[in-house]
Amino acid sequence: MSHTIEVRKATATDVDFKSTTSVAITVNGPPFSGTFEVSPSEGLELETDFHMALRKWTDDSIDDLPLVYSFGYLDTQRTSESRVVRESGQKETFITTLPAHKKVAADGFSSVKVFGTVCDTFGADHTETFTVLVKPLDASSTTKRTATLQSLFSVATRTTATDGGGGGGEGDE
Repeated sequence: MSHTIEVRKATATDVDFKSTTSVAITVNGPPFSGTFEVSPSEGLELETDFHMALRKWTDDSIDDLPLVYSFGYLDTQRTSESRVVRESGQKETFITTLPAHKKVAADGFSSVKVFGTVCDTFGADHTETFTVLVKPLDASSTTKRTATLQSLFSVATRTTATDGGGGGGEGDE
């Protein structure tokens, strides 16, 4: 994107004397024209794999490439602080599990806002959001919740050990 700025100067003593100059300034814009897809739209806390994808993003100049992508969720329990689940990388897809929030609606689900950010080489970025519904783990007792979390951790640890790392719900498609 290019803008032209023109500056004119006329002196008070000589009205016929004028000076004009112009400068073209190129401004970097964020990536555009892509989509942010999330599926499924609802699931179970720390068990359902949520697939996120930032697809078909482009930029106005080849000099702005490569594009990098990051994914995460907003922690509304802590003043909408973002939690990046995967740092910037060139893969446009990501799979993760999500926590539920303490605030649960009458239908038994909590709303969790996930996001995907696409960024160009110069730091211009665009963020898309999507709200998913997450059903909390059965918290009928602290003992049952702790047992469920330990079981999930055990499975994630075994998966990471057998696939050489990157398991635990953070794989790519």
